[in-house]
Amino acid sequence: MSGNAFSVLEKSTAIPAILLQEIRRSLQNLEKPQTAKISTDAPDRQRILLIEDNEAAIIQVKSFLESVNYIADVARGAQEAFAYVAHTIPDGIILDLMMPDIDGFAVLEKIRGSAATAKIPVLILTAKDLTPEDFQKLSYNNVKQLVQKGDVDRKSLLDKISTLLADNADKPIPAKSTSKPSILIMEDNPDNMATFKAVLQNNYQIFEATDGETGLQMVETLLPDLILLDMALPRIDGFKVVGNLKSNPKLHHIPVIAVTARVMKGDQEKIIDAGCDDYIAKPIDPENFIQKITEWLKG
Repeated sequence: MSGNAFSVLEKSTAIPAILLQEIRRSLQNLEKPQTAKISTDAPDRQRILLIEDNEAAIIQVKSFLESVNYIADVARGAQEAFAYVAHTIPDGIILDLMMPDIDGFAVLEKIRGSAATAKIPVLILTAKDLTPEDFQKLSYNNVKQLVQKGDVDRKSLLDKISTLLADNADKPIPAKSTSKPSILIMEDNPDNMATFKAVLQNNYQIFEATDGETGLQMVETLLPDLILLDMALPRIDGFKVVGNLKSNPKLHHIPVIAVTARVMKGDQEKIIDAGCDDYIAKPIDPENFIQKITEWLKG
């Protein structure tokens, strides 16, 4: 291909509004000289590095960021990202885990392994179905925000970026967005898990943990809007899980609803005293289940 390509659109994603936007952007670029030099003339604007190889995702995310005055720089692979951070330290990084040359986990570990970039806040943007081991890696590398590509919307992404940068300044701000509320279900019984998901349907973004240790790691990374907690979890039980959550200044605001078969006299008081915000008995009543979740999500 000869000449300079300012934008690339995949046919399947080139909706009219985006196509017209990129045509205008390209015509404007033709009127000014092109340079590979990264802009440094806006010290008051926060700079975000987007590490992403998918052109449709680049166009979408870059547009979102620039609409609220962030400087959005792009690296289309691991080597470009390493070259970038060698001379420019961004305020934050958005990282796709599924990169063509080196996967995102390796990129993340290298970024964290350098003193100059070790504390840069990172948001993970990925279509990958993450395993408990993946969440452990993210937690170990101090990743506090994650967005699934299928759930990206402008308000949600910008809220998470704002929270990400505020957290890095030790000013945590709970994210609020117009996207689907996120619920982390900590439950080791597959039948109960299937029942909860069937009742919740597609109205929420659902994450699953089958033991308390994995659940705690996922909370650190995901910062869900609400947690459904089985009190009899393996590895770390629900009482210790909620104790950890409510003693953590960055997590204590997340509502925790115990969903448990412990229905003997005094059990509810014991569960509430442990730190849970509410209590639902098993087997669940679907109407009551949804009602309580809705009430707590409204705050």
